[in-house]
Amino acid sequence: MRVLFVPLPFPTHYFPTVGLAWAFRLAGHDVRVATGDQVADAVDRSGVPVVRVRSRPELIEAPERNREWLGMERAASEGDELVDALVAGPVDNYARIAEAMAEDLVGFARAWRPDLVISDPLAYAGPIAAQATGAVPVRHLWGVDSPRWFRLPGTGFDRNAPARAVPWEALPWPPRLLDLFDRYGATPGDDLAVRTVDPCPPSLQVPGAANTVPVRYTPYNGEETVPEWLWDAPGRPRICVTWGLASTATLGEEFFGVPTALRAIGDLGPDVDVVVAARGADAARIEPAPNVRVEPVPLNALLPTCDAVVHHGGSGTLFTAASCGVPQLILGMMHEHEAASSRFAAQGSAVLLSRGQAGDADVREALAGILDDPARRAAARRLAAEMRVQPTPADAVERLSALL
Repeated sequence: MRVLFVPLPFPTHYFPTVGLAWAFRLAGHDVRVATGDQVADAVDRSGVPVVRVRSRPELIEAPERNREWLGMERAASEGDELVDALVAGPVDNYARIAEAMAEDLVGFARAWRPDLVISDPLAYAGPIAAQATGAVPVRHLWGVDSPRWFRLPGTGFDRNAPARAVPWEALPWPPRLLDLFDRYGATPGDDLAVRTVDPCPPSLQVPGAANTVPVRYTPYNGEETVPEWLWDAPGRPRICVTWGLASTATLGEEFFGVPTALRAIGDLGPDVDVVVAARGADAARIEPAPNVRVEPVPLNALLPTCDAVVHHGGSGTLFTAASCGVPQLILGMMHEHEAASSRFAAQGSAVLLSRGQAGDADVREALAGILDDPARRAAARRLAAEMRVQPTPADAVERLSALL
């Protein structure tokens, strides 16, 4: 069987699929990942064959425009104005990315003839390629199903279900995306996939999804070496601070929240061990401080040694921390981050502070509360236990193979 993965062209949208891609390979299937140059090297390092397609990375890494859209979303907190902001901003951007990818992707798919096309919910070129070649279209979530929660086009929402968190029935299809589907003879629809691979534990997931294939979340943060200092227990409370790979690249330096977190942690005294998991430009932005180590440590190796993690609410960090049973303090920035993080807060394993609440004193108080709260630690352990009993990627391969 031939399986084609189509992530949204950003590394953090590829990482959640690595476990399933390898499970297909280990079961003897032929696998390819089609993505842009800015993700291709990350795919190659993960050991999965990559096909390079045009993807226009500048549409994702555009801090000035993304900040403008974020401001529009926050200013128009509900109703038609927010719908207009979402359609004119992120949704149209996903349509532009699909425009860039479609020609190369459909051309490769027509030549290679995949049996399954497994796409990111926001990588609309994937379902187009599936329809153009007669492949079975499958969606792979990265965590909480926020695209369906916000009723983005084609994401599998139920039109008959009440809108639970948003005041509209469904976001309209951008004309650009409708034209693109028509160009390749593809048909738009409320659900562009016949199955949805879901790595989110049931207690956190948005209810009401149809045709799901549950799978255990596989932590993968890219290729890094586990340092020797991480082999032993720290001997004092350890806090991880991380800001993901995408935040400053997509929103700019002013949204870099690590300095705020480090000031708050510094007020807790010297008997706290702090590790900032950062690399590249983000690592260079951090001022040296006592008891603070800055290294590009893989989170799935670091977090089991930690008592808490402070981060921005990205799904990769949310779910890696959850799988390790670590309580979380989330300094939410984007609407999507806060929507997903709020479900962890409701479950009890996390504390969510929005941007308006995330001053030094607020962070210090929330973090001290997490470290002193056995109920928070117990909730984190319960969530990790729930994730451990989810079906394995090998189980998901078996179910998806049965579609053919």
